[in-house]
Amino acid sequence: MTGLLQDMNQAFTAVGWENFADIIEPGLQLLTMEFLMTLTVEETSTETKVYFRFFNEQFEMTLQQFSVALGFNKRYILDPQHTC
Repeated sequence: MTGLLQDMNQAFTAVGWENFADIIEPGLQLLTMEFLMTLTVEETSTETKVYFRFFNEQFEMTLQQFSVALGFNKRYILDPQHTC
């Protein structure tokens, strides 16, 4: 496995989402594809914004809002040197 697929699998495994993309339902697969294909991050000198489409609607969030929406603990910092 090489390239983006390998990178995404490593990232998902690092945060405990090994089965994130293992989708059986066709509708969920399309929504997941829409989300992942439109996910972009824009950094400025003052903030980081996350953009994506979901259910054919465009969303814009700060990185902190996105983190909360995903349910990440705001005290947790992912350190690639200490992944499982």
